[in-house]
Order: sequence, then structure tokens, then C-alpha cells
Amino acid sequence: MTVENSNAAERLRRIFNRRYAIALALLAAAACISFGLSYRMSLIDADRAHAFNLVHAQRTDSQRIAFLIKSLDTHNNPAAVSAMRDELRTTIHRMRKNHEILIGDSPQSKPVKRFIAPLQPIYRGGIDPFDNRIRSFLENAAVIAQLEPGTEKWEAAARERREVIKAATDTMLQTHGLMTLILEAEAERSNDVEQLISISAWVATLLLIAGITLIIFRPMVKYVLKSVDDMDAAKRSAEKAEETAKVANESKGFFFQAASHELKTPLNAILGMTDAIRDKGDLGIDDE
Repeated sequence: MTVENSNAAERLRRIFNRRYAIALALLAAAACISFGLSYRMSLIDADRAHAFNLVHAQRTDSQRIAFLIKSLDTHNNPAAVSAMRDELRTTIHRMRKNHEILIGDSPQSKPVKRFIAPLQPIYRGGIDPFDNRIRSFLENAAVIAQLEPGTEKWEAAARERREVIKAATDTMLQTHGLMTLILEAEAERSNDVEQLISISAWVATLLLIAGITLIIFRPMVKYVLKSVDDMDAAKRSAEKAEETAKVANESKGFFFQAASHELKTPLNAILGMTDAIRDKGDLGIDDE
């Protein structure tokens, strides 16, 4: 029984370890997939936010350029004028760099390529593409930024200054607002898809846990309970056998005790007669 119990315990230990390892592997895989999806969605959200920021920065920079050009006509302080011209050149450079990203002509366009794709018909399409208007706006602004306010060249560029200010406060403002609306609509559709993916992943995880419980742990619990019942039955059988052996040993003891008593009496008589006969022979007594 001891050997059988040991074998049953070893078999139970192997089954438990194997099923436990399978369950852990499945749960670990589910956790990795869930983390991967969450991480991927966070990257998508970050890239989408970057695309929003680029469009917003374009609108803000165009407004800032118009404001700086207008302010250069009203400031007489050389230090202030110099600072505004530096800021104007910096803003123009930043806007041009962001524009290259938004139209897909920059290496930095790759992360946001899927989000700026709906904007390309605005930038590239039509008789007068928005891309051309942005470039013309930046070229005129760059020319103005090189001119010294109050000089003849500055005065000669009055028309260009008016065009830049008008473009920034009218056409470009409206177009950038339209692009923001397009990105918001695309973001809403993407959010619906991401929510569906998240819900699907959550449901799949619950189904996996339920499957692990039903397929792995529940049969294992049944096997454990059966093994415990078998060991209890074996223990009871061993105890019963031990009790039977104990009774048999006691009966054997009683038998030998009784047999010893029954044999001792006639043997004592025989031995006594033998001793008497031997004693008579030693004394020379004749029975006749």
C-alpha cells in the first residue's frame, strides 16, 4: 500500500506540475498580448496627438508671423525690432519644417503618415493647392524678415506684407481649422476601432480564464479528489488489514497458550512416570 500511495502521489505531482505550467504559459501569453495591444495603442495615440499638434502649430505660427510683421511697423525700439526679426525668422523656419512633415516630404513624416494621409487632398488637390499657398506665404515672410523696417525696401514690400497678413488671418486660418476637423473625425473613428479591440481583448482574456478553469483546473481538482479518496480507501483497507492481523496474532497467542497448557499436564505425568521407573532401576527393585 505504501508503494501504491507513493506512486499515486508522484503521478499526482506530475499531473499538477504539467497542468499548472500550461495554465501559467497561457496566462503569460494573454498578458503579453494585452500589454502589446495597450502599448501599440498608446503609440498610436501619441502619433495622432503629434499630428494634431503639427496642424495646431502651423495655424499658431502663421498667426504669429502675421502679428510680428504687423508689429514691426509700429515699434521704433531697435532692440525690440531686432528681437522680433529674430523671432520671425525662427517662426518661419519652424513652420516650414512642420509643413514638410505634414505633406510627407520629411523623414519625420513616417510616424504620423497614417494620420496626415486624409490631409493630402487639401495640400495637393485643387487648382491652387494649399501646399503652394503655404510655400508662397513662407517665401514672402522670409523676404520680409530680411528687410530692415523703415527702409525703402521695407516700404516697397508693403504689398507683400499685406498679403502675408491677410493670408494668415483669412485663408490659412480657415484651412487649418478644416484640417483640425478632419483629424478629429478620423480620431473618433479610430477610437471606436480601438475600443472594439480593447473590449475584444478583454472578452478573450475572460474566455481564456474560463477555459483554463474548465479544461485544466477543474479536471485536475477532480483527479486530486479521486486520488485523495483512493488514498483514504487504501488507508482504511490497510487499517482493516492491520486490525485483522492483530486479531489473528491474539488468536494465535491464545491457541498456543491453551495448547501449551493441555500438553503440559500429560507430559508432566509421563515425565514423572519415566523418572519413577528410572529411579526403581537404579535401586535394583524387581517388579516380580
